Amino acid sequence: MTKIYVCESGCRYEGGSAFAASTNLVRAWKLMRERRIECETSAHERRQVVKLVGKNYWLSDYDYFCIREYDNA
Repeated sequence: MTKIYVCESGCRYEGGSAFAASTNLVRAWKLMRERRIECETSAHERRQVVKLVGKNYWLSDYDYFCIREYDNA
């Protein structure tokens, strides 16, 4: 049985959506890192600091990013 890692991002107050999936946790972390950096340095928003809150959960003032783990049966 393999695991599937789904990368999700969105607004803390309105919800979000998945933007990538991988069977490799390292690859999922790299995809998530790229998305977080993109959002942190976005030109249309003020600079936000994203903090690691849980094992696979990051949080800023308005946004969240997480990697959800599922078992592939």
